[in-house]
Amino acid sequence: MHDLAVELHPAVAPHQPIGPPVGLGLVGQLTVQLLKANGCRVFGIDTDETRIQLVLASGADGACVPDDAKEQVQAWSRGRGADACIIAAATTSDEPVRLAGEISRLKGRVVAVGMVGMNVPRNIYYQRELTLKVSLSYGPGRHDPEYEERGHDYPVAYVRWTEGRNIEAFLDLLALGRINVKPLITHRFPIENAARAYQLISGSTQEKYLAVLLTYDTESEVNRLIENQPVVRKTSAPAGRVGIGLIGAGGYAQKILLPNLKAAGVEFCSIASASGVSARDVGTKYGFARFASDAASVINDTAVNLIVIATRHGSHAELAKLALECGKHVFVEKPLALHEAELDSLLEAATRSEGQLMVGFNRRFSPLAIKAKEVFQGRQSPLSIVCRVNAGRISRDHWTQDPAQGGGRIIGEVCHFIDLMQFFTGAAPTSVYAESIAGGDAVVSEDSVIITLRFADGSNGVIAYLAEGDASLPKEHIEIFGEGKTFVIEDFRSAKLYAGGREKKETLNQQDKGQREETRIACAVVSEGRPAPIPLEELEATTRATFRIRDSLRTGRMKVMSDE
Repeated sequence: MHDLAVELHPAVAPHQPIGPPVGLGLVGQLTVQLLKANGCRVFGIDTDETRIQLVLASGADGACVPDDAKEQVQAWSRGRGADACIIAAATTSDEPVRLAGEISRLKGRVVAVGMVGMNVPRNIYYQRELTLKVSLSYGPGRHDPEYEERGHDYPVAYVRWTEGRNIEAFLDLLALGRINVKPLITHRFPIENAARAYQLISGSTQEKYLAVLLTYDTESEVNRLIENQPVVRKTSAPAGRVGIGLIGAGGYAQKILLPNLKAAGVEFCSIASASGVSARDVGTKYGFARFASDAASVINDTAVNLIVIATRHGSHAELAKLALECGKHVFVEKPLALHEAELDSLLEAATRSEGQLMVGFNRRFSPLAIKAKEVFQGRQSPLSIVCRVNAGRISRDHWTQDPAQGGGRIIGEVCHFIDLMQFFTGAAPTSVYAESIAGGDAVVSEDSVIITLRFADGSNGVIAYLAEGDASLPKEHIEIFGEGKTFVIEDFRSAKLYAGGREKKETLNQQDKGQREETRIACAVVSEGRPAPIPLEELEATTRATFRIRDSLRTGRMKVMSDE
C-alpha cells in the first residue's frame, strides 16, 4: 500500500487528477490519503456507500459507485479522464481493469495493486494507448533474499524507493499527521482474542469491517516460552531418561529427526523456532511440553538433557557452544562450524563441558557402511576410496549458498564423505587438493568439485561431488579398494563385494543412510553414559578438511591439514 503511493508520487505532478482507487477498502482508503498528502486530486470508486462517505471525509475530491463512474469522472476531470487509475479492489472479476481503462485519459496509466482479474480489454487500452502496471507489494527488494534476509540495501542513487524507504516515508507521514488511520479502525481485539479477529477477516462472521487492530499489554514482560497444557511436564532430567530440546523446526527436523527421536522413545520437552509459530505447530504434533521463539529458553530448560540443533548452518557452532557451556549433551546437524575461529571456540567448550558433542555425520552408521568396515577389518595395507555424488544444482540465491547462513555445499555436504572415509580408514586426513569446474555465472563452481585426500595410514580418497548430472542417476556411489577386494555401495540401497574372483550382492529393503541408528546411539549416549560415537578429534578433522578444501580451490594448491 504505502510503497505504491510513495513510488508513484514523484511521477505525479501536484493537482493532477488521479482517478480511483477502484475499491475503497483499507488499501484504497490509505492510497487516497497518500495521494492527497502528495498534492494530488483524487476520486474514489466503491460499491459500498459507507466507504464512499469515509473517503470523502478523509479528503477525497469526489467519489461514487461504479455505475456512475464514467459520467462523474468525466465531469470531475473536465472531460479529460483520469491521469492515473489505481485499482485497489479484491475480486476475480475483470470489471475493475475494464472500468479503469474507460475512465482514463489518452496515454494514461493504470496500476493494479489488488488481486483482480487481468483479462485486459484490448480495444479500450489500445485506443487510449494506456500503460498497465502490476504493482509489486512493498516495492524494490520484495522477494529478494539479498535484500530481505541478508540486509544488502540498494544504493539510494539508483533505487530511491525500496521496501525500507517506503516504510520510512509512510511513518514520517503518520508522525506529521498527514495520514490518519484512526477513522479506518472498525474493530479492536486484545491479542488473546486474535482468533476472533481472523474469523472476522475470513468472512465467517458475515460482519462488515475495514481495519482490524490487535492490541497488546505493552507493560507486561514478553513470554517467549508457552506451556503445552495437555502434556504432563517434568522439571528435572533424571538418569536414564532422554529429554529433548529441539532448536529449529524445519523440513529436515520434521522429516528425519523427529520421527527417529520418537522411535527412540525420548521425552519431548522444549522446541524453538525463529517465529515460534512452527515451533507450536510441530511441537503440538509431537507432544512437546513447551514451545519457544528463542533458543535460550530451550537450552535453559531444566528438563532437557539433549539439545538437538537443526537450524541453518550459520548458527550451529554458537548454539552448540552455549548448550555445552550449560552442561547439556548436544546433537547438532552437520556442519559443525563455518569458520576456523568459531570451530576453535566450540571445541574449547566441548573439552570443558560435562556434555558430549555429537554431529549428524550419519553415513558411517548405515548398515552397508558398517559391512564395508567389517570387510576390510584387520587389513595391513592402505585403502583407495572413490565417492561419486550426483548432487544436482542448487540456485545461487538458496540459503545454503550464502556464506553466512549456509557456508556452501563443500562445508555443508562434502563433510559427510570426509567423515565416511575417516570411518573406513580409521585415520585422519593429512592433506587435500581440490579443483572445480569453471562454470561462469550460470553455475556455482564449488558445486562441482574433484577432491583428492591423503590419510595418515597411507590411504587415499577421491570425492567427485558433481552438480551437473541427471537426476535419474542414483545420488551416491562409493567404491573401496584394498588387499585384492572391492566393496561397492550403491546409494545406500545395495552393495557388492568383489573378492576371490566372485561377486556377492546385498540389497536392503529400503535406502538406509544411517539416520535412525545414529539417533538411537545419540540417545544411548545420554541415557547410558556412553562416549560420543564419533571422537571429538574426528569431528574436528572432518570440519577442518572442508576448510582446507575451500583453501585449495582458492589457491590452486594442495593444502596440508596443519595449514590455516
